[in-house]
Amino acid sequence: MDFLVHVKQMVSGKALMVVTHGNADLDAVSSGLLTCELLRHLGATSCCVLIPEGPSRDSRKALELLGIDLKLCEDEEKVDIAVVVDASNESQLGGSLGVKQYILIDHHEAGSLALKADVKLVDPEAPTCVELVLDVIRAADFELSPQQATLAMAAMLDETGLFERASARTFEVAAYLLRSGANYEEALALVKRPKAQESLDLRLARLKGASRAKVSRACGDLVVVSTYVGSYEADVARSLVGLGADVAIAFKENRASVRVSRQALERGVSASSIAAYLAERLGGEGGGHRGAAALNLSAQVDEEKEAARAADLVVAYLSDLCRGRGHER
Repeated sequence: MDFLVHVKQMVSGKALMVVTHGNADLDAVSSGLLTCELLRHLGATSCCVLIPEGPSRDSRKALELLGIDLKLCEDEEKVDIAVVVDASNESQLGGSLGVKQYILIDHHEAGSLALKADVKLVDPEAPTCVELVLDVIRAADFELSPQQATLAMAAMLDETGLFERASARTFEVAAYLLRSGANYEEALALVKRPKAQESLDLRLARLKGASRAKVSRACGDLVVVSTYVGSYEADVARSLVGLGADVAIAFKENRASVRVSRQALERGVSASSIAAYLAERLGGEGGGHRGAAALNLSAQVDEEKEAARAADLVVAYLSDLCRGRGHER
């Protein structure tokens, strides 16, 4: 595996940090944890994980229940090389990496990080990032602990919707995790663990997002909804799709979450492409998955005006796309 050879040459004898996106979910946390373990196995002198805003609440609980200690980077941590996992754009990392060299492992459509990475393993078709990390771990002949394998299994279950969006490789990696001692029942329980009652702030954000929404149509029957909120933009965008939107965009300050319905996906619409298109028009970075993506603008904006502008831009974008695909009615 050429990627493994290059990584080993770069990291041997070096101090490393693994960086992922803020409010890291199980896929990001397990990818970060296992990448650090792999780097130590390959000869790194030290490794810590840097997570802007820290792990998500569900990730913290999973680590606690499995008894796994995630070594987070200290503010004064000095490193030689960074490894970025589960992120496609630098804006997702809370700012500049602050290192001259970095390695990228990611399953989003290629963004700005892929352009500058010294070594990269990027596969947008992979349903999870952790399975890419595990492919490298298997090639390196590194053994996981049962707890690490269980965390990775939980991450794959969570990211794929209990394997609803899994690929053949996902199941191959899942079988490897079971052979490594993963407890499937425990992993499933971590993902299906009863969620805490939704906060009043979250419910209010969804309602405000719906009340402020600009609703438009494209391609005859695709519903485009754009709104702005003070928090929970990803949840708001997701809830708007649940209400009937085919493309939902929710702004919070200078960032936005983009979600696409199953119907729109079947028509060739991609949330990642929409986020990248908006970033090009509005100034910033955007990308992610076909069904869900994020947009980070380079300047502070008037959310209400930007949400309205984004809706018009997306309608024009979809109209051009659908005419090219013969979907305009």
